[in-house]
Amino acid sequence: MQTLTGSNPVLSAARRASVVQRIKFRFPVPKLWVRFPPDAQEREKNMKAKEILIAGATVYKKLDDKVLWFIVKQSDENGWEIPKTTVRRGESSVRAVIRQMGEQGGMRTKVLEEVGRNIASATLNGKIVPQRYIYYLMLQRGDNEVLGFVEYDWVDFNKAMKKVENKKEQKILEKAREIMKEVQKTGKDEAKWDDEEEVFPALDAEPITTETSS
Repeated sequence: MQTLTGSNPVLSAARRASVVQRIKFRFPVPKLWVRFPPDAQEREKNMKAKEILIAGATVYKKLDDKVLWFIVKQSDENGWEIPKTTVRRGESSVRAVIRQMGEQGGMRTKVLEEVGRNIASATLNGKIVPQRYIYYLMLQRGDNEVLGFVEYDWVDFNKAMKKVENKKEQKILEKAREIMKEVQKTGKDEAKWDDEEEVFPALDAEPITTETSS
C-alpha cells in the first residue's frame, strides 16, 4: 500500500478552524457597547451634514466727509441686516460677496479685509445643518440701480447700529468700522487698482473647498 506523506491542506484547514472554535468557546471575547446620549448622537449627525457657507458684505462708501454703510432688507419678513449670500459650489467666499454686490446691489466693490466669522445652524428638510458666516469689509467703487433687495439704505454708523437688531451683526459692524479706520491710515482704500481688480490679492489666495448648497 502506498503511503502519502506531507500535510493535507483541507484537513489542516479544518483542524485549524476547530482549534479556533475551541479557543473562542473557552475564552469568549467580550462585546463592548457604547451608548451615547441623544444630544451627542445629534451632534454626530450634524458633523456629517453638509455645511452651508455664507458670505457677508459690510460695504461702506465715502460721501464728502461722511462714511455711510450699506444695509438691506432681504425680505418683507426680515429686519435690517448686513447683505449676505450663500457661497456657491466651487466659489470662494470673497468672490461670492463681489458677485452679490454686483448682481443684487448694482455696484462695483473691492474687498479690503476679512472682518469676522460667526457660526449658526438652520433646519433643512427636517435636518439641522451647520452654517458658517464670513464677513468682509468692502469699499464701493461705483454704483448703479439696486434691484436685488426689498429695501436698502445708506446710513451712518450710529443709524446702522440702531436699524440692525441682530447682536452678532452689530459686533460685526463695530469691528468693520475699526478695521476701516486702520485701512484709511495705511491708505489701502486709496491705492490705485486695475479696472478688473475687485479684491485685495491676499484675500482671494485660498479657495473655499467646503461643500455648499448652490
